[in-house]
Amino acid sequence: MTLDQLLPSMSILLATLLAAFYLWRRGRLSPAGVKRQWKSLSALYGATLGLNFLLLNLILPANSPSAAVASTPALATPTATATAPALSATATPTRTPTLAPAETPTDVPPLLPLDTPDPNAILSCH
Repeated sequence: MTLDQLLPSMSILLATLLAAFYLWRRGRLSPAGVKRQWKSLSALYGATLGLNFLLLNLILPANSPSAAVASTPALATPTATATAPALSATATPTRTPTLAPAETPTDVPPLLPLDTPDPNAILSCH
C-alpha cells in the first residue's frame, strides 16, 4: 500500500471515529442523529478529503527530494565525475590563502537614537 492510498484511508477512518465520538457525546449516535447532523459531518469529511488532496498533490510532491533533483538540471544529469587527486609521499603542503579582514560599513545607522540616555527607556510605557 502506497502513501497515496494509506493517507486518505487512515484519515477517513480517523474522521469516522471522530464523527462517532462526536455523535455519541451529543446523544445522537443513530441514523436519525446522522441525518440531523449532516452539515457538520459533511464539513468534517470534506475538510479531511480536501486536506488530503492538498497534502498529496501540492505539499508533499513539492518537498520530495526527487522534485528538487528534477527541477535542477545540473543535478538531474551529471556530466562529469570529480576525483580527488592522489596524495604522494613527496608532496609539499600548500599554503591556504588568507582573507582580508572585512571592512565595517560606516553608513549604517545606529539601532537606537543617539540622544536616548537609557536603552530601556524606549521599552517602558508611561
